[in-house]
Amino acid sequence: MRARKSAPLLALACISGLLGGCSLFAGEPQLETLSGQLTSETTTSLPADATIEVRLIEHGGDDTTLATTELHHPGPFPIDYQLRYDAAALRTDHRYTLDATIRVNTRVRYLNGDTVPLSTEHDPGQPLDIPMVPVNRPDA
Repeated sequence: MRARKSAPLLALACISGLLGGCSLFAGEPQLETLSGQLTSETTTSLPADATIEVRLIEHGGDDTTLATTELHHPGPFPIDYQLRYDAAALRTDHRYTLDATIRVNTRVRYLNGDTVPLSTEHDPGQPLDIPMVPVNRPDA
């Protein structure tokens, strides 16, 4: 009779022991924050309806956006940005870059002038500045 009462407890203990080795947090994102400034040789203040998009791009086969942030009403250059991303998603055999676009009334006005690489070993506490160049458009 005693064996029957302890069997469910033994089964529960075994299941608990097996699940104890499985972390509920396995595969959780390791969120980090990149920060820096968008810079330009001009000190022009952007219009109030300007929108900035900063993206972290993975290059390894297809280009994939891993993280993005938008800034509204940015003011004059230099413009501070912060981008949250999952550091655990970065792979050492892939290449990563930051990309930025400034739009006014949905029209692209600035693009990053140089490629801004992000190393998988980058210290998120170190700022990454993104140089921006104006887009010369005939309809501007």
